[in-house]
This record gives sequence, C-alpha cells and structure tokens, in this order.
Amino acid sequence: MLCAALLLGSAACDSSQPELDPAASQDVAESVAALVSEDNGGVVDQAADVYEMASAGSIEAQTVVANAKSTFGSTVERTYDESTRTWTIQLSREREDVDGDRFMSMERTYTVQFLDGDGNPQQFLVTEGVHAHSIHFTIDDGSSTVHTPRIEAETRNLSGDWTATGVDTDTVMLNGTYHREGSHKITGAEAERTLEFEVDLTVTDLVGPKGSRRDLSQKISGTVTGRWQGTAAFATGDIYRERTIERNVTIEIADGVQTIYVNGVELSADVRTGVIRENGFRLR
Repeated sequence: MLCAALLLGSAACDSSQPELDPAASQDVAESVAALVSEDNGGVVDQAADVYEMASAGSIEAQTVVANAKSTFGSTVERTYDESTRTWTIQLSREREDVDGDRFMSMERTYTVQFLDGDGNPQQFLVTEGVHAHSIHFTIDDGSSTVHTPRIEAETRNLSGDWTATGVDTDTVMLNGTYHREGSHKITGAEAERTLEFEVDLTVTDLVGPKGSRRDLSQKISGTVTGRWQGTAAFATGDIYRERTIERNVTIEIADGVQTIYVNGVELSADVRTGVIRENGFRLR
C-alpha cells in the first residue's frame, strides 16, 4: 500500500511488468549457441573460411567432403577488382550430419583483401614472393536455413567486418564485428516458440590454426560479446512472460566448448553443433 501511495502510476509497482526471466535468458543462450556454432553456419564457420584463406589464399571449391561427423559441399565463385584491389567471393554451402537429422544450407558474399606488413594491399596471399601479414575480411550479405531436432533457424540479414592477423604464421587471430538478423523456432517438451531477433557481436582474439577446417571446433579459442534483442511468440505452452527480450551476452570459446553467459544464466554448448550440454538446466 505504501508503494502504491508513493509511486502511483509508476512501473516500479506495476506487477504486470515482467522480470528478466531465467527461462527467457536460457532461450537467448540457446539462440546464441546456434549463431556461433560451425555446423549452423555461424561465427565459427565464417572464421574457418578465413583460416582457410590464410593457408591457401582462397576457399577451396569442394564438391563433397566427408568426415566421421558430417558431409558438406561448397561452391565458390571469385572475382578480383583491380581498382579496389579486393576479391569478391560468393559462397554456397550445404551440410548434413550422417544421421540425416541436421541440415544447413547457406549463401554468403565476402569481400577479401590481402595486406602486406606495411598494410598495403596485394592481390594474392603470396604476391611476387611477399607473404601477406593480414587479411581484411568483410561479410557483405548472407542468408541461411538450418533444421535440427530442436531448432529451425533462418537468417535474413548478415554482415561483418573482421581483421585477421598472423597470416604469415601458423596461428591466425580474428577481431571485428558481426551482425545477424533472423528467427529461431525452438521446439521443446513444454513449449514451441519462435524468436525473431537481431544480434550485434564483437569478436575478440578468436585464435585458430590456418589451413584445414577438420576438427577446428576443438582448436579454436577466443571471446565473443554483444547484445541480443528480439521477440518471443509462443505457439504452444508459455514458459515465461517476457515477449520483448533484450540481453547482453558473453561467449567464451575453448576446447570445443562455448560457455555462454546471459544475465546470470550460464550454459555450455558444443562449438561444432551448437547443442546445449547438460549442466544443471532442463531444456523446455
């Protein structure tokens, strides 16, 4: 009663104002795990393309590459612009796991520029005997669809601006920004909901070996921070009250695990698949 008397009309006493529900934070963490993971065409997948360019000078146009966990095919078209001294790379990639219950299809457009030790552009990774020291890598556009037993994802807008250093060594470090917009439909035992989101991330000291992407998820390390914002619409169930959600996120990547912190909620997920690991939380 005292609160009502002193703060009449204030949202501070409005019981209809939703709190930051841990269940909503968990949904954000699961969304972020998918956005970072390699198999879902996330941050780590784009990082793998840069690591490959730091070794071969380009993304290999593979027809079908198979390993023990998945198969994928990529097609790549490359054009060089002498006036800007940049490469435009158009990439199409599909990936499916051996059990057939996880599928990803994506399109990406990159702009790539190789730079020597003085920061001057050169056409190739090695040009007239001079090895590039860094790569300026931008993600100009992108779209994708992903289907897993728990998440259906769609990316409608994608951009990024990264600098890769250490290109003339065995280990490459990535720093830059990453923006993505899309939706995640999450189907659990208690509820089915669709998250419409946009996320802005900063990639800090994401370190990995240049060359083959095989088992890259076990070799990469670094930190990703940023802000996730969006809306939640429930088709069935109703496990939290928030419908407009905004969260700050931190992702620490090491030893094949991405540890995700969202407003007091901590979750662990696989770097390669984005699947949440059991660590005290029950997926709903």
